[in-house]
Amino acid sequence: MIRNEVVKVISLTGASSPFNLVKAIPGARGYTADQSIAVVGSRTSGWYYVLDAFSHGSDSGHAEELLDETCSKKV
Repeated sequence: MIRNEVVKVISLTGASSPFNLVKAIPGARGYTADQSIAVVGSRTSGWYYVLDAFSHGSDSGHAEELLDETCSKKV
């Protein structure tokens, strides 16, 4: 099973810490070893996207798979 989540935040500390955001996802607590987190800056200064890929069992998922590795500019 693979599940992807995206949250847009203006801070990466306190309740908006990527680790705290992942812990707040229903069903994620107790499965932190199965989480992969990436943080990406947005086009708006001071905003960030927190990407979480959850994989469990034989399926593997990594947050890096959600990124555009070619760095192509898409509008």
